[in-house]
Amino acid sequence: MDETGIDFSFIAVVYENSVGTEPTGQDAMDYAAALGNPALPVLADPSLQVLDVTEFDGTVFPGQCALSPEMEMLKCTEGHGHDDLFDVIREHAQSNR
Repeated sequence: MDETGIDFSFIAVVYENSVGTEPTGQDAMDYAAALGNPALPVLADPSLQVLDVTEFDGTVFPGQCALSPEMEMLKCTEGHGHDDLFDVIREHAQSNR
């Protein structure tokens, strides 16, 4: 968020592979390659540890969540677009200055 000076980053977590089974490290690398090898980390979560602690139910892709610097879950959304998550990040940052 260059316009606000808020430092943040993205992480992609793969919880199933292309055939719907547990992902491997290779699946995460393949997904990163499909994304054009972005600067963000792409992790495999075969035991669903990340999925289990979010509001995302896995029915609409992609699921997206915003975490605070203290790792508290601020909000999760489904589908494409990040505007509402950016609003939550901005509000949290402003209220914690």
